[in-house]
Amino acid sequence: MSGVSMKWFSVVFAIASLWTEVYPCLLTDDRLNSWIVTIRYAESNRVVCVGSLIAANYVVAPMTCFQKTASGGFNEGRKYTVEAGSPGECQQSRRGKLVMGHPELVEDRYKYNIAYLEVEPFDVDPVNPPVMELPHSEKNNVEMVKQVILEKAQCNLPLFKVENSRDDPKNQLTNNEVTMISRGDCWNQYCPSGNRGCLPFFWTTESYFCSTADDVLRRKCEYANIGAPVICNGTAVGFLKICREPEPLLIQGFNQEQLDGIEMYRKISSGKLEVEEDGEEQEEPPFQDGDESDEYPL
Repeated sequence: MSGVSMKWFSVVFAIASLWTEVYPCLLTDDRLNSWIVTIRYAESNRVVCVGSLIAANYVVAPMTCFQKTASGGFNEGRKYTVEAGSPGECQQSRRGKLVMGHPELVEDRYKYNIAYLEVEPFDVDPVNPPVMELPHSEKNNVEMVKQVILEKAQCNLPLFKVENSRDDPKNQLTNNEVTMISRGDCWNQYCPSGNRGCLPFFWTTESYFCSTADDVLRRKCEYANIGAPVICNGTAVGFLKICREPEPLLIQGFNQEQLDGIEMYRKISSGKLEVEEDGEEQEEPPFQDGDESDEYPL
């Protein structure tokens, strides 16, 4: 090797070493489902829920993950840490900053029951960042699930491996195939008497549905996997809401208000949308009305 080549090699190696020191690893879409994270209590490292990274500094998860047990309000964001990536590949931990719910949550806690956790930004690949593929609209989501049920296609429910307790710090995903079942079958298995108060989720939006679960899968989701996404044909169509014997898994699909909220925080993170100090954005309404659709027959 010539002296010039050696000199260039040394320069490249030095730059690469410096980059590795500053950015030990980057979260990238090259790793399957790298946008799926665990949400933990900062003090104990105890796993609370599964969340989804929607931007470098925002995580979406069921609102119950952040609720105070007594008052029903949200805990402070700093009480949580978010763990992304996998052991042995690229694993990063970030402290929570602020928990935010939908502004209309008090009007309907079943329809607006997800929350957004702002965290210190993760180091993501600027060229190929982790991306959670979502439906274009609530109507699109419902139609996708109907088609999956019609075709009897398998969907994926990635669950974190928590062997003995929620205090197990491992961030290891396992892939699990599930079969979606119709809203009618889901309703009949949860509420055979037809009591309207049994599952109010079904009366606020048509984006709730169910999936099958065997005993092995139930043992996995009994722990801290509430909020785990359900992925059909590469698109996240909802997240795990209830895992309870002997009923099927209850899945909350994304309704229009939730999709609008996710898009809003993505714009805020990218700098395409500014937010005033009082939390109200400046350019457009934070939650747009979704497309109206016919009532789903139970």
